[in-house]
Amino acid sequence: MPVTMWSNMVMLIVVVGLSPGPANLLAMSAGMRRDNHRALATWAGMACGFFTAALGLALATRAVGPLVDDYVKWMRFVGAAYILWLAWSIFRHRGEAGTDHNTSFGHGFVVQLTNAKMIIFDLTVFTTFVLPYSQRFIDLLEAIAWLVIAGPVANALWLMAGMWMRGLFERYRRVLDTIMACALLLCAILLLFNAI
Repeated sequence: MPVTMWSNMVMLIVVVGLSPGPANLLAMSAGMRRDNHRALATWAGMACGFFTAALGLALATRAVGPLVDDYVKWMRFVGAAYILWLAWSIFRHRGEAGTDHNTSFGHGFVVQLTNAKMIIFDLTVFTTFVLPYSQRFIDLLEAIAWLVIAGPVANALWLMAGMWMRGLFERYRRVLDTIMACALLLCAILLLFNAI
């Protein structure tokens, strides 16, 4: 990739990584709802899910190249349905203590592995910034290294924000659950209209 494209890619990675999405909102929720050990277990699952998905996408993108574009448009419908399920799950249990089944390594892994925002974004980075300039797998791995900013690092920042707000959450659990459910609903709507 030309040197002039690096700054564009890094800026895009930082902005998209820090924007709200299902994984970031799950990280914040885990930080607010659970003790540090369980919240970090959720984050570890998300990090493993991110690396698994990114590596799988890099392999698939390299193997099928331009055919990926035909499938990306359908992924947003699957992703939007999943995000709507997450929103409903949070909204349905809003304000209830002890309903945090969704804060575990396994749930974090599945959320990140099926995170439509991450899948579409990774495919965009691979097909826009890497494959037009190089077919070498090592270059895709280098892009994955940069994508860590958009995945596990951004998730960790949202997790820490959730931990910082834990006391606030205890006082306003119902209101904050409703806000998070609405934020996920907005993510699904934007995803359907291709704004994410």
